[in-house]
Amino acid sequence: SQFRVASNTRRHKMGWKLAVFIMLVAACFAPNDYNPLVFGAQKYKAYLKEHSTAPKKNYPWHGLTDIWTEDEAAKLLSMVKGLGTYSTFKEDVTSVKVDHPEAQPVDPATGGCLHPYLMLNANATECIFPERVDVARHFLTYGGWSSWKENYNKLTSRLQGFQKMFHTADPKSASIPEFETLFQSKQYLDAASSACDGKDVFDPIQLGVIVQVPGQEVPMHYDVPWFLGATRFTLPQWLLVAMDQSELFKDIRIPQIQGVAYLHRWDPLDSANGGGFFFYPKGNNEEPVLYPARFNNAIVVDGAVVVHGTEPFRPHLSDNLPFIDKSFKHELTYQPASDNWVMNKVKRDGTRESLGTFETTDLRISLVWRARCFSSQEELQKWHNVSEHLTLDQVLDTLVKDLRTRGLVPKDSTPEPLDLALLILNEYVQYPVLEKNPLKQHNFCLLPSLYPSLKPVIDLICG
Repeated sequence: SQFRVASNTRRHKMGWKLAVFIMLVAACFAPNDYNPLVFGAQKYKAYLKEHSTAPKKNYPWHGLTDIWTEDEAAKLLSMVKGLGTYSTFKEDVTSVKVDHPEAQPVDPATGGCLHPYLMLNANATECIFPERVDVARHFLTYGGWSSWKENYNKLTSRLQGFQKMFHTADPKSASIPEFETLFQSKQYLDAASSACDGKDVFDPIQLGVIVQVPGQEVPMHYDVPWFLGATRFTLPQWLLVAMDQSELFKDIRIPQIQGVAYLHRWDPLDSANGGGFFFYPKGNNEEPVLYPARFNNAIVVDGAVVVHGTEPFRPHLSDNLPFIDKSFKHELTYQPASDNWVMNKVKRDGTRESLGTFETTDLRISLVWRARCFSSQEELQKWHNVSEHLTLDQVLDTLVKDLRTRGLVPKDSTPEPLDLALLILNEYVQYPVLEKNPLKQHNFCLLPSLYPSLKPVIDLICG
């Protein structure tokens, strides 16, 4: 009798384990429309939304059409080609400081960085975060718009598009007349004023030309914010984003506006091309809006408060995307003689290795221009006359104090620099996750980065 009871108990436990296992397998492979786990998660999310006391968000945005004449568009494309060489996103370093809160020593055995989020600084003297580590980390963890399940090398190649950035503080920008004319369009000025809550005094910040090859995308992100006394020229960009999202520095925050326009002429409505601009004007808990990347069209929005990014560009050609190793500099260079573009890897000795050749029609080309918004010329003048700047220690002290009130940092100690930096990112910088099934959200192909022993097995699945 006791044996039968014990046997029944064992069978009962095994039955429950088997049932749970079957449910988990079904939840992994069942379509989302029929998946009980997804259904439950959606219901719970809807319940939280219905009972939330947080104010509803509805950030203004505007779509613009026919922003240039054919002649103006041709001149702009000539400008894009004439700029010559474009560097990857990771080279967008404007901070003049050499100290980073997360800095770690270079590994003497390899001459590189051991932590997957770190890279060598410009002088190869220490390991630091890429300026937008918040973007890269989310993209690698969740796989971006398509929820890719891919290895580290493939995903880092997807997110490293090419760009050329000009700032108003850069004297080179004065030699590009197109820079100034982009800010003079009546369509842009009207849309910018509306998106900036009626502020109609604009201070141009930046013109960026972004060029992507097939298989690449711009991961979801916030634009780098600006504060009175704290900018990308004095602090790491990822830290500025954390400052903004913490809302601890909102009294010195400067609103900004962004316009994104398109120069490529391929059909954005052809689903094979992809490359659309997605954004969250109603907040991260709502569904995103997808805006087609159509030639001579633009979208205007405050990208520092609205998460945005792009769909993969021509994802069906992803297998042709070269490996873009973050440990090396890479360039995309226009060749006037052949009217095409060459992607090069720049080796340690300065020599270049060609990774591929592209026609202009193979590229996704966008112009991004940004301006700060002010209510008056006096307010603008105050910005330009600021003499006191927040130091790195002041910023970290403010964030650590808040983290202590949240019970995340002990009162009598402070985490190690890298641990503190990761804690700041975890707590303050949140991005939406597009995959609705919780069991499918994480990119398991990255597991070998954390557990090297799993590499042989994971490589069989992820390549």
